[in-house]
Amino acid sequence: MNVKGYIAIRRAFSVYRSAMGPASRITFDEYALMTHLALSEEPLRATDLARYQNVLRPTMTHRTSHLADKGLIKREDGTVDRRNVMCALTKGGRDFLAESSKDMVVTLHEGGSLSQVEPPRFLAYVHTMGAAQVSSLDMCLLGVHVLSGQEDTRTSVVNLVGLLGLLQPTVSMSLKTLVERGLLEREGTTVHLTEEGQAKVDALLRTISKLTVPHGLYVS
Repeated sequence: MNVKGYIAIRRAFSVYRSAMGPASRITFDEYALMTHLALSEEPLRATDLARYQNVLRPTMTHRTSHLADKGLIKREDGTVDRRNVMCALTKGGRDFLAESSKDMVVTLHEGGSLSQVEPPRFLAYVHTMGAAQVSSLDMCLLGVHVLSGQEDTRTSVVNLVGLLGLLQPTVSMSLKTLVERGLLEREGTTVHLTEEGQAKVDALLRTISKLTVPHGLYVS
């Protein structure tokens, strides 16, 4: 994948998520987890899900518990090892994937990138992207990188909100944290990457460039 396509997918999700009520919101990683379950004909072990997203078991327990609390997946103890929780999509979860992806591709098409992608293929992109952990802080760094390469475009909070689809408080807080960590520097209302920030962006770009969506993969 290229970075603009990656950001376009994440932006479509963020715009949709922002319109949801706080009690209904899930993270991009949790949404990707649902696509992984949708591709399986059988329930999957929590350990397998953790391996898919390259996270520790406690992190996966939190994610699957959150999705289960919202009725999007079901969690059941394994028949052999009760510590090995089995997870599967509920009908509500499958319906949510179908309906939400339709709304997200509308946003994706408006952005101009990946304009021919339909919902099942959109979810395939999400599934592939779900294997790489990219936080909101990372997204802001990528946004600064992209905006810095555009003529006559300031790397301001407003422009980052428009590019990433994140809520303004999220962007403002992320920029503050990135400045404190020495990855960004402020000049008035604009920001730019430090040497350390550019190194982080380069690593993110390498990760994204390795993400390949199989040609025949569709999630429905």
